[in-house]
Amino acid sequence: MKHLAGPLAASILVLASSAAAVQGQEASKTTSPRVELGVGGGGLFVPSGEAFAIQGIMTSRVGVRLGRGWSVEALCDLVPNAWSDQSFSGWYRVQARWRFSESRVPGGSALFMTIGGAGGFSIDHYTAYRWVDGSGRTHVIPARTYTSVSAPYYPTAGIGIEKVLDSRVALRFEVAGAVAIGDDYLIVPIQPTVSVSIPLGR
Repeated sequence: MKHLAGPLAASILVLASSAAAVQGQEASKTTSPRVELGVGGGGLFVPSGEAFAIQGIMTSRVGVRLGRGWSVEALCDLVPNAWSDQSFSGWYRVQARWRFSESRVPGGSALFMTIGGAGGFSIDHYTAYRWVDGSGRTHVIPARTYTSVSAPYYPTAGIGIEKVLDSRVALRFEVAGAVAIGDDYLIVPIQPTVSVSIPLGR
């Protein structure tokens, strides 16, 4: 039996190491963040003649990792309006994100590109309005809300970098552009944004 002790011990060590490696791989698969949330702000630069029209925006984002390099994301960008009581407009984007590299180590960074489509929306709410005509009769226009949503038929593309602050927070810088083509116009708006990314699933 003594001559079997060495090989048996070695076999046990190999099996134990293999089991530990498999468990480590499974653990990394289950703890890898699958969902990422983001919130931030930026600006929208729209060519207007020889100048640019500039608007501030608020942006929110949710993304789902499909594999090592690809993710799909849905974004909502809001532009508050000042010309009615309670109104806002903006656009939404559905896009795929490809990571050229990836780092979850604090201080690390990763480059990425995006491609997708965008659509616009607006929600305008007007409060009730009461007025009296010349005969003394009171008229009331009830409160009303108008909503408009377009299909995501504007192609978009972008590039950015994500800087890891710690295991659960990253800072994301990106610049995205869209192409809007009409009967008598071609507009290419540019949108730089800065957002905080929070991965979930660990």
